[in-house]
Amino acid sequence: MEENFIIIPESIYRDERLSPRAVLLYGLVLSLSQNGFCWANNRFFAERLGVSKDRVSRIVSELAECGFVRLSPDPDSGTRRIYPLVEKTTGIGENTNTPRQKNQTPLGENANHRKYLDQNIENTPTQRKRFQPPSVSEVADYCREHSLSMDAERFVDYYTANGWMAGRSRMRDWQAAARNWARREQPNTPAEPEMKFVN
Repeated sequence: MEENFIIIPESIYRDERLSPRAVLLYGLVLSLSQNGFCWANNRFFAERLGVSKDRVSRIVSELAECGFVRLSPDPDSGTRRIYPLVEKTTGIGENTNTPRQKNQTPLGENANHRKYLDQNIENTPTQRKRFQPPSVSEVADYCREHSLSMDAERFVDYYTANGWMAGRSRMRDWQAAARNWARREQPNTPAEPEMKFVN
C-alpha cells in the first residue's frame, strides 16, 4: 500500500501564531501544490483534517493573515487558488539527505489531488460517529458500571427537552455529561472547620 506524507517547513511549525490544524493544513497545501498553487476545496481539506468546511475556511484565513499563503480566484473558473508563500525544504539542519521509505510519495508528486480524493474517499473511515441520544436503560447501565449515583430518567428527560445540547453546542459525549451530572448531584459536604488553639 502506498503511503503518502506531507512536508511542513520549520518556519511554519515553529510559528506560535498558528494553530496545530493550520500547520497541518499548510503542509497539505504545500504537498498538493502544482504549478505553484493548490486548488483543493474546503471539502477535501475538511475530510483530511476531520473538521468542518467552515473551520477550514477560518484556518485558511489564519494562514493568509499570517502571510503564509496568498488566495486568488482562478481567472477561468473562479475557483479559489491557494499559493503557499514559504519555499519547500528538504530537511532540517545538516541531515538534508534522509532517504524516503519504500512506497512513500508526497501527495503532490505524480498525483493530482482530485484523483487522490476520488480514489480514497470510499476507503477513508469516518472521523467521528454521529451522536445518538441514549435510552434511559443505557444511561442506567452506564451509571451502574461506573458507580454513578444519579437519576437516569431525569438526566435523559432534561437533555431530551433541551435537544441534547451542551451549552450552545450539540452534545458529543453523553457519558461525560452523565459523569458531570452525577458530580453536580452529589451533596456538597463541607470540610470540617479548622480548629484553632488560642493561648
